[in-house]
Amino acid sequence: MAGSFGLATWFAEGDFSVRSHEASSEITALAWDPTGTFLARACNRGGLTVWNVRTNQHTGLERAAEYPIREFAWSSSGAILAGASTNRLFVWSIPAALHGKTHARFARHMDASVSRLTFKPRSNIVAVGRIDGGLELLRAVGSSEEPRFAQLAAPVTHLAWSPHAKHLAVATNSGQVYAARVCK
Repeated sequence: MAGSFGLATWFAEGDFSVRSHEASSEITALAWDPTGTFLARACNRGGLTVWNVRTNQHTGLERAAEYPIREFAWSSSGAILAGASTNRLFVWSIPAALHGKTHARFARHMDASVSRLTFKPRSNIVAVGRIDGGLELLRAVGSSEEPRFAQLAAPVTHLAWSPHAKHLAVATNSGQVYAARVCK
């Protein structure tokens, strides 16, 4: 739960309790890692934190961008976190960040504002949807491989991988839905 008091979470395991992590300003993005251990949060003043809610430990992440992170996506292992800030994509290694290496391991300028992010299950491939209808598939770790790109007729509003991770569904704000087979 995010509000003017900061960020609060609670667990339904036994006794009711609330842990709060004070925010410095309005929260712009919020996402749990797949294991339920870490909560990533971004605020409109540019702050980024990965917070272990159970131990109340947090690590600030660094990035170089003018605008706040608006969208997060976690890899299925929870080891990689991607964040989008208007027309920039950042990727952090969470194990490295927990050991003090908090800078983005990968940063990429996008040709248009990012509207959606999602990782391919059991992979380091991230799908990036943009407001100009662009769709990119790229590796979230250093790779010389060129990203795969498709241009759709309307802004991307939703991305969803099939359970077996062989197909990506893409919806646009014009109501169209596309399904593409992704081999790698």
